[in-house]
Amino acid sequence: MTIDEALYELEAIKNNLWHRGRKDKYWGDAVRLGMEALERCRALEQESLFKLITKHLSDNIALFDCQGDCPDAVALNNNLHTADYCNRCFAKQIIAIIKEALETKSIAHKPRRNAGRVEETKMSTRCQIGFYETGETNLEKWEALLYRHSDGYPKSEHGVVATIKPILDDFQANRGLDDLEYASAWLVAKLKTDYLNIGISKDFHGDIEFFYAVYPDKMVVYVVSGDDWHAWKELETIAL
Repeated sequence: MTIDEALYELEAIKNNLWHRGRKDKYWGDAVRLGMEALERCRALEQESLFKLITKHLSDNIALFDCQGDCPDAVALNNNLHTADYCNRCFAKQIIAIIKEALETKSIAHKPRRNAGRVEETKMSTRCQIGFYETGETNLEKWEALLYRHSDGYPKSEHGVVATIKPILDDFQANRGLDDLEYASAWLVAKLKTDYLNIGISKDFHGDIEFFYAVYPDKMVVYVVSGDDWHAWKELETIAL
């Protein structure tokens, strides 16, 4: 199972519990912590940590029995039931697994320190993508703005460039960037299909590492340094 597949499984667990009407904070925290841990695995390339989490879940999910102290057990007259339909117990078990895995990571996997800028930016997880109707370089005058978690730039197959370059080629050949509603909707749908986190932003998000400015003929990648758009460092320009 890949990290993307594991994230998809956690999303499926969350949706399954939601549709069954269970909306308490326990399963929400469990899924959130699980996804956070797996994203950290991706960022740190700790495949062993990822395997620990997923194997523990798959090996033990059928064995999780309620101890009779949760609302589900009371409703069933304290009869034993599996965590498959006891959301609270299931969530507690997931949380315990994730905590154990993160503790293992903190002991066994120490990230390397490096004073170089490139090594630091490999830890990036947040970015925004701005679409612009013209080639005018004015970052504040975007027409559509997206936010994405877990970008991964500047690795060789860094997130946004590798993912949306084919889409932007299609825009250039067919619609260009005139239909911005189509452009942003297409991109969100694509990244959601790939189990990646993305959403539409109403404004600039201050807590990001990278910004992608998409123009009709190029895409410019910036390192974000504070709220001053003019102070950002241009890393790369990709012709479209």
